[in-house]
Amino acid sequence: MAGERIDTVAIIGVGIMGTALAAEWAAAGRTVTLYARDEERAAVGRERTTAALRTLAQGGLLGAEGIEGVLGRVHTATDLATAVAGADFVQESVPEKLELKRALFSELDGLCPPTTILASNTSGLPISRIAAGIAGAARIVGVHYLNPPHLMPPVEVIPGEATAPETVERVRAALLELGKSPLIVRREVPGFLWNRLQFALAREAFWLVENGVATMEEVDLAMRRGLGRRWAIAGPFASLDLGGIDTMASVAAYLFPELSDAERTPDFLNERIAAGQYGAKTAAGFYPWPADKLASTLARRDTMLLAALREDREEAAAPTTDS
Repeated sequence: MAGERIDTVAIIGVGIMGTALAAEWAAAGRTVTLYARDEERAAVGRERTTAALRTLAQGGLLGAEGIEGVLGRVHTATDLATAVAGADFVQESVPEKLELKRALFSELDGLCPPTTILASNTSGLPISRIAAGIAGAARIVGVHYLNPPHLMPPVEVIPGEATAPETVERVRAALLELGKSPLIVRREVPGFLWNRLQFALAREAFWLVENGVATMEEVDLAMRRGLGRRWAIAGPFASLDLGGIDTMASVAAYLFPELSDAERTPDFLNERIAAGQYGAKTAAGFYPWPADKLASTLARRDTMLLAALREDREEAAAPTTDS
């Protein structure tokens, strides 16, 4: 199983994540089937997949066959057994509810042959709990993409206690073929890698604002024009090397004990949720999000991510010379 190439993919769920993944797998030459509850949702899924492909095409990342050529490899199904029939790889992207995912994987385990990899796009639920009690737990693995998944190279690969090493290796090899940067999460911890880093920073950002140290705008500015730029070139460990880890250790000695140790979500966040202000999807959150501002922000984000992705692929394709 470890050496088998993934050629046929089934995606369970036609939300933003699932359809962007369908676009990426299809653009990489794979046959993809999107599973939706009904024909109306299936049509929405196809529209979203087309939109993701249009973004890749605008960035010059789609290849000569174009959107219609890639869409020829994308199919839809409203029957789960039909959707996963013959699939080498099944990726679920359903709501983040443990019992929902457990029920789905139990059903998939009965529908798919033992060689089919069953992957969860959970953002933080333990894979061992999702796979608990399922006979085919050895082929169940977390494969967590970052949003927007067709533009973000890192992908977390999270084995559970029962996941076979060959399952992890087969997924890692497939992701490398897609041009992704697989991150193997070697120990099950809540939030995995990406979200632990993201929420540690978010927790401190909340503390700084709630305690009057800085405004939201100033925190965002510090990230966008400061840490974000620096860490885009070199991650935190490399950045500390460049600054001097002796200096870092001196600062850490007095700063680490002072950092927030909050154990609950902050009032600053809870007040907005109580008011129904969930962010861009409700047109208001920490900031107002009128339609024109949202559209321009997403367009700017995609333009920057596409440029970085092109640079990544050009670097990977460049010939290497022995020194």
